[in-house]
This record gives sequence, C-alpha cells and structure tokens, in this order.
Amino acid sequence: MESMSDGLVFIDREGRLRHFNRRFLDLFNTPFDAIASGLTIDAFLDIIAACRGWTAEKRALVGGAMKQWVERDDDFDRECEMEDGRTYQMQCRSIPRQGIVLTFNDVSAERRALHNLTHLAYHDPLTGLRNRRALREEKEARIGLGKPFSLLLIDLDDFKRINDAYGHAVGDTLLIHVAAELTSLLPDDSFVARMGGDEIAIIATQLGEAATALADTIVIRLSAPVIIDERRLLPGCSIGIAGFANDLTPDELMKRADMALYEAKRRGRRRAQPYVSGLAERLAERQHITDDLYEAVQNGGFSLAFQPVVALSSGITTGYEALIRWNHPTRGWISPDTFIPIAEDCGLIEEIGRWVIMEACRQLAGWSPHLHVAINVSAGQLKSDALLHHLTQAILVYGVAAERVEVEITETALIDDATRTAAMLARIRRTGIKVALDDFGTGQSSLAHLRDFQFDRIKIDRSFVIEAGSDPRCMAVLRATVAIGQELGVLTHAEGVETREQLELLRAIGCDAVQGYLVGRPIVPFTDAVQTLVPVAPAAISNPIGGEPAAVARIAA
Repeated sequence: MESMSDGLVFIDREGRLRHFNRRFLDLFNTPFDAIASGLTIDAFLDIIAACRGWTAEKRALVGGAMKQWVERDDDFDRECEMEDGRTYQMQCRSIPRQGIVLTFNDVSAERRALHNLTHLAYHDPLTGLRNRRALREEKEARIGLGKPFSLLLIDLDDFKRINDAYGHAVGDTLLIHVAAELTSLLPDDSFVARMGGDEIAIIATQLGEAATALADTIVIRLSAPVIIDERRLLPGCSIGIAGFANDLTPDELMKRADMALYEAKRRGRRRAQPYVSGLAERLAERQHITDDLYEAVQNGGFSLAFQPVVALSSGITTGYEALIRWNHPTRGWISPDTFIPIAEDCGLIEEIGRWVIMEACRQLAGWSPHLHVAINVSAGQLKSDALLHHLTQAILVYGVAAERVEVEITETALIDDATRTAAMLARIRRTGIKVALDDFGTGQSSLAHLRDFQFDRIKIDRSFVIEAGSDPRCMAVLRATVAIGQELGVLTHAEGVETREQLELLRAIGCDAVQGYLVGRPIVPFTDAVQTLVPVAPAAISNPIGGEPAAVARIAA
C-alpha cells in the first residue's frame, strides 16, 4: 500500500478510518502522526480540515458527502478541485459488508495540459482572441437561443502592404495591438475572434444604429497612428455589419457581413457598412460583370475612343486622350467608372492596361508627328513594376517617340504609397514619357502633390469649368491653378469645356489647353479619320457615337 502512487484510505461501514497510506497524507498536507486508525469520519476530517485550512462550510460539505458514500454500494469517480488549484481524481470503490476504499490521484498536470489544448483549439495563439472555430460555435449557440445580435466583420486596410514593407514581425505586433484595442474598447458581453490573417469578427448585442455606431467607434480607434519599431503606421480598417434574423443560418449571416465588408472597402475603406436590402443583388451583378470582363479580355471586347486636346493659343489639336470603351454584347456600353474598379479588384487591370497602352501607341504611329496620345493609368497599375515595361515595349514595337506619349494619373492614385508612386513616375519621365495630373481639384486634392511630384501637365477637373461663369469661387480656383502652373512651368489643361463662354474665360486667364464637347467628342473608331488631322483650316469628323461633329484642327480666334 505504501508503494502506491495514489493516496488511499479505507473507511468501514461504521464510519471509522481503518487504513491509509503516506501518499494520502502527502496529498492532503497532513503530518504522518496526526491521524490514526480508528478515528471517526468527523475526527478524521477535522484534522484534514485544520491541515488544509478548510472553511467550516467546506468541512461540513465534505463530511456530509463522505458519510453518504459509506452507505452506498455502488462505485463512482469524481474530480475534486482543491483550494490550492490542484485537481485530484477520486475513485470510490465499495467492498460489500466491509466499507469503502477511496483513492486520490493528482491529475493537475494532465488537466492543465488538457486545458491548454482546449484553449489552443478555441483561441488564436498570436493575439489571444477566440478563433474561427469558437466563433462558429458561439454563433450557433446564440442563434439557438434566439437572442438578437449583430455580427461585425473587420478587415485591416493595407495590412498586406505593411507586412511586405516592414516584415511579418511588425505585422504580428500590429495584430496584437489591434486585439488589445478591441478588448479594451468593447463591452464585456461582446465576443471577439480572429478569423485568420487580418480579419477579425465581433458578435455584439448592439443592434441597428447602435451596432453601426459601435463600428464607427472601432474605425476611429483603429485609424489612430501606431508606433512599432520606431515606425509610424496608419493601418485603419473597414467593417461589414450584419444583423441576425430568425430565418438566417450562421453561414448566411457571415455571408451578409462579408458582403457588407466588401462594399465598405469598395467605397473607399476606413468605414463601416451595414448590410442593406439589395446589396446581394448588386454584388451578384458585380460578379457577372467580373465574369464578363474575363471573357472580354480573352476575346478582345474593348475598343478605344479618342477625344481631342486643343491648344488655346493656336486653336490647333495637339493630341488625343485615349478612352477605353466596352460594348458588352447584351448590356451595351459599360462605363469605365464601373468596370475599371472591378478590374483592379479581380486582378485584370494589368492586362487591360497593357492592351490600352499597346493599342493607343499603335494608333499613334499612324498620326501626324505633332500629335500626342494621353493614356489613363489607374492606381492599380501604378503599384505594378510592369507599367514601365508595358510603356517602353509599346514605344519600341510601334516606333513612336516617347515624348508623344503622356500618362494621366488621378490625385487619389498618389496617396497610396506616395514614395513608391513618386519613384515610379520619375522612372517614367526619365524615358521621355510625359506625366499629367488628372482631375486636379477633386478627391484628395493637395498642393503638396505639385511640390512632391513632377508633372508635365495639370488637368483641371470639369466641375470648376462648368461653374466658372456663375461662381466667382470656381473662377478664382481656375485662375490660381493656371498661375501655379505658369510658375512651375507646367501646362494647364481644362476639361469639360462645353460652351464658348467657358472657352473665352479660360483663354483670358492664360490656360494652355482645353478638352470637352465644344472642341470634340470622343471618336470611335479612329483609324479612318487620322488623315484629316493635318489641315490647319477648321475641319470636322462625324462622331460615330452620336452628337455634334468633332472639330479637330483649329478653333477660330
């Protein structure tokens, strides 16, 4: 009995202690000479209670239970949680007409290991948040209870860029920071889980507008600057929100939150977006366009229209802006504003952009040598090193001078990784290709862009031109922009010119070039018209798209 690894006591049917071993005394911190055979259960437990520091309540509870065990004829096992945190496995074995044998085994290490395994099964090891498995079970449990709740799906903005630029150690530290921020911010009845990567889900009791307000608060908190390894990061986040309804399954609820998150990111990120009726249909329509885009890329479904750019000083057409067109076989003309963002999201923008560059330069090769072509470049293209390769390849293949090619970028494209963008634009300009700043004055407009980036042309957004004759403030912006261009030695170019009055106002303030329906609508197709660009006298080309003829040679002074 003394060689046993378990503690053992034998209590007879009269309720007296008959046998025990040293291991039992060790487990219960009891000196060897403190107890003896023949003690009653009460006397025996009084000694154990004194050695273990039990409360009177615990002493009474254990005594009552042990007296009941003596009278039982069945066997049973149970675990005992000790006051010092250890766990003992107790087995009670009845010996007919003699008494009971109790054995005690310290299973604390095994229980801790099991607890750790269970914790790992339901928690994210990096952040300490719950994991996807725990989230699924929590959703199912709450849906089963029928209690309303909201599901918030969070995705960190630009997390991949941070990982790529600074390494996974910085990315991991950022995730730990985000987890801590959420834990401190959210109410105690919230459930937070890391889904994987930079995606985090929250089950919140807030509903409707209250859930949106909570999400807005999270967006603000997670948009604050973070210093990691002496680097100042601005992560930000997007959040999709879906409210539970009785007819939803857990998967359908997650799908709604995911659709809302996608919409939040599509609308510019750093925002919260609730799921609304019709969103699924809109996203389904977007997916149909995505599928058709792949087919258009494979089967040459795009064409280019060319809108003239006219110099105000001479009235001569100096070039054309290439505008991509997609005439869908069943949907008709689809605007670039619709399909270009989709092409960026699905990874087709590089291939579409390459086709535009090649086709524009192919057309340029047949034009009069004094003409240039302007090609729009999206933010997605600027992120790829392939852009410069596509431009130089097109120039070499079609034998056009680099200075006859101009790329146009919007101000919003400059914001995302400005350092990389500046380097890319500098490399493009070193080849001789011109760079124009498109839609100046809208979006994230900043004079710092004119200081930090080198441009050959500033294209003033049409919204200022349209209101110039009636709004003195718009006229002031036009006048100031032209003056800045003159000081910087950069051409100024006004878009959206539709009336003679607008044209004369721009001429009066010294604007260099204009573009708009007054001087010419986009022309499709263009190949048969290029020979008419040489004359200096006013001329016109019929516009296959419809509308007024496009004046392409000279504007009367």
